[in-house]
Amino acid sequence: MTESASSPFLTVKIKQWNAWLPGVYGQQACAQWALGQKALVLDEGPDVSAVPAMLRRRLSSVGRIAATVVWDLVPEASLMPMVFCTQHGDQDRTLQLLDALGRREALSPAAFSMSVHNAVAGVLSIAKKAKGAMTALAADEQLLSMGLIEAWGQLQSADEVLLVIYDLPLPEVYQHSDNVAYPYALALVLSRQEGSPVTLSTTDIGPEAVINEPEAVQWLRWFANPDQATTLAVSGRRCHRVWQQ
Repeated sequence: MTESASSPFLTVKIKQWNAWLPGVYGQQACAQWALGQKALVLDEGPDVSAVPAMLRRRLSSVGRIAATVVWDLVPEASLMPMVFCTQHGDQDRTLQLLDALGRREALSPAAFSMSVHNAVAGVLSIAKKAKGAMTALAADEQLLSMGLIEAWGQLQSADEVLLVIYDLPLPEVYQHSDNVAYPYALALVLSRQEGSPVTLSTTDIGPEAVINEPEAVQWLRWFANPDQATTLAVSGRRCHRVWQQ
């Protein structure tokens, strides 16, 4: 394996953040989890009671975990740009549609409209009456770093940008070696003016890099830990990411 020296690529300021893992919600709980003082509760789902019932019914599992971390960070009628990143999107509805196609049945328009990659962003923007730009990305295992690059670009013409990273384990029929072990969601409000600065650097790395868990989960364990080291290295198939505070 060959690896080149890392160099700063971009720096952002994190003004606010929120995260959800099964049985872990919010900054305090995430800090306890990062310190090993709080365990995950894998059968515990997110609380989306704050979302109006009419819109809540449109959210499937992946939409609910995104709504949980986003809701308190987006003001009513916000103009803040938002970047939503998920590797597979709404897999439940996508599989329903594929199953219907396999049986040569008509597709459900409602299921199709909510299966597209930007559907969750659309529902949440309606619920919050938000009018800012919405971007939906899929970036393999590099959801956080690739989402951060997109958000950083938008931050050049906005005071703040919301970055949301979320994903679910794949259904058994589609599971592969990179499948996440449990659902998670992370939301960051990035600012040009205030917040905790974080720098992302990258280095080239060989194909033998091993991916043990999602980048966003590794990053959250590092960032939420009050006793954290100043640097976090995350391996990937295409490059090696280095985060610094």
